[in-house]
Amino acid sequence: MTTSEIKKAGQVERARQHLDQAVARLEAAVDKRKKSGESGESGDRLAEEMEMARSANAAMKKNNDSMSIHLDGAINRLKAVLEN
Repeated sequence: MTTSEIKKAGQVERARQHLDQAVARLEAAVDKRKKSGESGESGDRLAEEMEMARSANAAMKKNNDSMSIHLDGAINRLKAVLEN
């Protein structure tokens, strides 16, 4: 595993965390507007943005899982080489 692969894994994880936080903020904003009785185009736009963020978050999680599998494989190969 190269240093750049390790850095990329960290960057992916930080990006995923930022996206999770953004989705949480959008959900809170939509809930707040629903509770205050605001609706209409603005609420629809927020709901659409929230759904887009959720989709992006799911894609990021899938990518993160894939990268994790690759990194685990690289670590295991390195361990095997070092043990021999």
